[in-house]
Amino acid sequence: MTIDLYQRVFDAAIVPILTGGDADPVAQADLLVEQGASVIEVLFRHPDAPAVLAAIRARHPGLLLAAGTILDAAGAARAVATGANVMVSPGFSPALHAAAQGAGLPLIPGVNTASEVQHARELGYLVQKFYPAWDHGHQRLPEFRAIYGDVSFLVTGHLTSDQVSDFARHPNVAALGGTWMLRDPAALTSDLARIRAVRGVT
Repeated sequence: MTIDLYQRVFDAAIVPILTGGDADPVAQADLLVEQGASVIEVLFRHPDAPAVLAAIRARHPGLLLAAGTILDAAGAARAVATGANVMVSPGFSPALHAAAQGAGLPLIPGVNTASEVQHARELGYLVQKFYPAWDHGHQRLPEFRAIYGDVSFLVTGHLTSDQVSDFARHPNVAALGGTWMLRDPAALTSDLARIRAVRGVT
């Protein structure tokens, strides 16, 4: 499957994050899709996560599904086997880059510093995960925009609904990821509307 990763993430604006240990994560995914989610990440931190991702894939074939917390070749292989479209990692390393290349799936590598952004950019990663958001996110994102104008970010890490508009104002933020909407999936609709308002999109 060939995808325009930036466009899919940008259009999604918000990426809900599920784990295999959530209460009925497949039903949660159903509710999130009803509220407008077009990209969902499933964290591969729980032994049930691969089965959850595969079940969501079967129910929502058009959804862009991300396998999260991919750390190595074994995780990349599980992502491929369960039907993930893309992988997300909290960090980045040469070994992880090699695993992504071998798996043939796009990777959104985790970064936090200029050196990390630059390293990932040199290897062709123009959509990166800024993590964690609370670690000087509002200071670093504008600096990264000035230096690495072709890099966009999926921002995650203890975000709340109250922070949606503030982070969406950064032009290099493609989307925000988190779990804040899981308690009230209907809030996703209003949060998406706020991001679109900030972007001037109706």
